[in-house]
Amino acid sequence: LRAPLEALATWLEASGTRQPPGLLAWLPTLPYLLRRSPFVAAFDVVGMARQLLASMAESLTPTQLVQLVAATFGETAALELQGGASKKNSEWQSIFGMLAVEIAMCDPSITRMSDFISEDIAGKHPDLILAAVPLCPPGEPRTALFEGILRHRLAASARVR
Repeated sequence: LRAPLEALATWLEASGTRQPPGLLAWLPTLPYLLRRSPFVAAFDVVGMARQLLASMAESLTPTQLVQLVAATFGETAALELQGGASKKNSEWQSIFGMLAVEIAMCDPSITRMSDFISEDIAGKHPDLILAAVPLCPPGEPRTALFEGILRHRLAASARVR
C-alpha cells in the first residue's frame, strides 16, 4: 500500500523531469483499500498521510502539477488544469491534502488521528481545516479540528460553508 507514495517521493526527488509513474493512479484508492484491510493496524497509516502532505509541500512547477494530476486523476483533469478551465494549482494541492486527511482517518487509533489533525493539519496546513471537518469522525479528531478553527480564527468562514 505504500508503493504509490514511494513512487511519488521518488518522482519528486528526480525533480519530476520524467513522466510520473502509472502507480500514482492508485493514490485515490488508498483510503478505500485501507478501510477494507483487516491488517490496517499493521500499517503506519498516519505516516503515509504525512508522507503525502510532505510531497505536496514541495514546490511543484505548473508542468509537474499537470503531470501529477494526469497520472493520479486522468488526462481529462490534467487538460482542464492546463486550460485553466477548472481548478487552480492551489485547489489541486488542496485535493491532494484532503486525500492525505482521508488516508489518516483510516488509522484505527483515535489518538494518532487527533495528533495528525492538530499537528499536521491545524499546525502546518490550516487551509485544509474547514474541508477536513466532514471527513473527521466525532470525538477527539473533530475536537482537534474545531480547536484549529478557533486558533486560526476561521469561525466566520466555517459559518459560510
